[in-house]
Amino acid sequence: MSSAAKEILEAALKLPPEEREHLVEELAASLPNDFASKNIEKAWMDEIGRRSDEIDAGTAELLEWSDVQAQIAQRRARRSGP
Repeated sequence: MSSAAKEILEAALKLPPEEREHLVEELAASLPNDFASKNIEKAWMDEIGRRSDEIDAGTAELLEWSDVQAQIAQRRARRSGP
């Protein structure tokens, strides 16, 4: 990775999550279609495998759906603000 890219990455990591998410979307959209979709799909498959392994090993923290819904509602309320 070039020093310019490292500087950009360091600055991007200091952004709030919403801005980092938008930045990722814009960067992915700037790449050839097959590049982004293949890499994103592989990353999701790797993550699904990791989480599945944690569940099988008994090391995952499993939550009730009602608790997850409450967490989502809280996050959405914080994002929309006053």
